[in-house]
Amino acid sequence: MKKAVFHLMSVSVCVALSLNVLAAQSGNNSSDLGKVVVTATKTEVPLNETGSSVTVITSGEIEKKGKKQVVDILRDIPGVTVSRGGAFGGQAGIFVRGGNSGNVLVLIDGVRINDPMNTTRGVNLAFLTTDNVERIEVVKTPQSSLYGSDAQAVINIITKKGEGKPSVIANFEAGSFGTFREGLTLSGGNDLASYSLAVSRQDSDGISKAENKSKGSSSTKKNSDYEKDSFENTTIASKFNILLPLKSDYTFSVYYQSSKYGYDDNLEEDDPNKSGDYETVSFNNIFSQQLFDWWSHKIEYGKSTISRSDEDRADSADTTEYNHTFFKSNVNQAEWKHDFNIRNIDTLSAGYNFYMEEGSSVYYDSAWSSNSFGKSATTQSIFAHNHLKLMKRIFHTMGVRYDDHDEFGGNTTWNTTASVILPFTETRLKGSYGTSFKAPSLYQLYDSYSGNLELDPEKGKHYEAGFEQPVLSDKVVFGATYFNNKYNDQIDYNFTTFKFENTGEYETSGYEGYMIFRLPVNLDVTGTYTYTDTENKATGADLLRRPKHKGSAIVNWAFIEGANFNLIYNYVGTRYDYTTYPATAKLDDYYTIDIKLSYWMNENIQVYGRVENAGDKKYQEVNGYAMPERAFYAGIEGIIQ
Repeated sequence: MKKAVFHLMSVSVCVALSLNVLAAQSGNNSSDLGKVVVTATKTEVPLNETGSSVTVITSGEIEKKGKKQVVDILRDIPGVTVSRGGAFGGQAGIFVRGGNSGNVLVLIDGVRINDPMNTTRGVNLAFLTTDNVERIEVVKTPQSSLYGSDAQAVINIITKKGEGKPSVIANFEAGSFGTFREGLTLSGGNDLASYSLAVSRQDSDGISKAENKSKGSSSTKKNSDYEKDSFENTTIASKFNILLPLKSDYTFSVYYQSSKYGYDDNLEEDDPNKSGDYETVSFNNIFSQQLFDWWSHKIEYGKSTISRSDEDRADSADTTEYNHTFFKSNVNQAEWKHDFNIRNIDTLSAGYNFYMEEGSSVYYDSAWSSNSFGKSATTQSIFAHNHLKLMKRIFHTMGVRYDDHDEFGGNTTWNTTASVILPFTETRLKGSYGTSFKAPSLYQLYDSYSGNLELDPEKGKHYEAGFEQPVLSDKVVFGATYFNNKYNDQIDYNFTTFKFENTGEYETSGYEGYMIFRLPVNLDVTGTYTYTDTENKATGADLLRRPKHKGSAIVNWAFIEGANFNLIYNYVGTRYDYTTYPATAKLDDYYTIDIKLSYWMNENIQVYGRVENAGDKKYQEVNGYAMPERAFYAGIEGIIQ
């Protein structure tokens, strides 16, 4: 494999050198794809001014793909792997560059929605929709120096700010598995104030989340022929902004999601009476002010609440008379940040951050006993970040942060990145090095059965290096990045002591590559590939649910005015998952093809159709849980302005 990697890197370098000549002849003067990013520096900067690896998905790209769930938008990003225990509400987590799913910090308009009562303080992405989303920023370079715990990778979901004349957008969609979706969006704005409000509702009969044991290559039955796990989801997303005196403004945003879903037991065990509820509420208040030309500040206060419950009544699959679990968590965060600009050459940011997480749980099993607890933890932090810009070609960032957790004390993290754009060829070289940490979750610390107050935070060291090459005035862009991540003091459950413990080390490394073609006749083609090698240092085994090979291809063609064709091909290689602990099984590789065709009948009405899993492939992302067969959807959208 090392020889193959070396050969691939050699070929990439040769191709880069040969195309550099074309780039110089083309007169290209920028490798920037016209996008900006906020999450990587906490200030809005062009994408090419940071050495961090960032993917920005805009609302236009989301519309072309037709995906309604955030988790589905993330699938074709290089370095990101989705692991979902069945569709329509199945537990959904992601692995970024082979790291644990709990090591990904998820924000909505800057507010943390990681669940302190989740075992790893992870996020279940199964319920977040793309309603009113302006863009999704995915930073794969660790950002603990800016955000503290959990930020080995950061996903920031940024909602839309209203603009222009007042408008109303209504949409309706229907399709396979008895699925219906309705939505309404109101928006408008001017130089003084703006507003946006989106409401959506989805109902589906769903499919059986458990893969039926009787299925096989000789079976003529499909998973949808068995007991179905239904799904209901309501989403409200809104943002309001107003301009205030003294060069200041105020923004208020709120996100609400409530879901009800059926699900099944692990490893192909159907359970007709098992169901769950999941609710997320988050809001943020932002006051920003330009004090002087060289000094601005921003004050934020945000809060998120996550409530989830599970209920399982007696049936043939589980003869326990009744069991019920309920978890609730609150996250309060406040920040005061100052930005100092020095003649458009340097930006120094410094601030104070307050973060308090609260959690409670109740568990009742009539066959055993009941258990409950309620705890909180507070972290206070100071941070500084510097962004140096020289000659519009050399960009350097450096950040440091000190976090003081009231249980295990202080921790310092730092990070530095560089981005250099070479003259003539416009080749962009980028790289980063830094540290990260992850505090134990409330559940890991305080659960009366498995909690452990002696836990230390997980710590990581990370570096990456890569390049990006535009050719022919950005009509062709390609790039590659090598990454390496080492994690110490990993927190895991010990099945011998029945406690959470710091169990050891693991390492992930690999490379990501992509190529973008902007062809004539409004045809765009994008290809990506990721190789990820993972190792548990204690056992030498691969980490579970992480494929070594992953790739995607996206074709988007606006073939006539008002019409658009979008095709997404995703490939996921073999990987391992648990059967019965500690035994593991190898999951087959698979690919999926999704297609969307849309047409604007006039400037106010659009019709579209989608096919998901067009190849009708049978596959699993989590062992024992089914994914949908081929599915068809059709919809209509109308605009009143």
